[in-house]
Amino acid sequence: MEQLIDSIPQKRQDYLQWIRVQQGSIMKLVAVEEVCYFQAGDGYTTVVTREDELLISKPIKDLDDDLDPNRFWRIHRGTISNVSQIDKVSLSMPAGAPSR
Repeated sequence: MEQLIDSIPQKRQDYLQWIRVQQGSIMKLVAVEEVCYFQAGDGYTTVVTREDELLISKPIKDLDDDLDPNRFWRIHRGTISNVSQIDKVSLSMPAGAPSR
């Protein structure tokens, strides 16, 4: 019975809570719940909030591992979205695709 209990995955309690952003000589802390999404770039990641767009050097893969998967979904290989910040989703058809 103990082996069975030990084999059950435990929910992590140490998910990332704050993003540290260096802006010149100033260190800014952004609460992850304020982040709308993260977007991968060339050698950096853009952190988008309702008020700001900030750059961090942490790769999107590392962020994906450090964020709570119940709150942050990887919706594209280069984008992680905060589910609580989604207002609506629009499904668009590629140009030239037949409509149904």
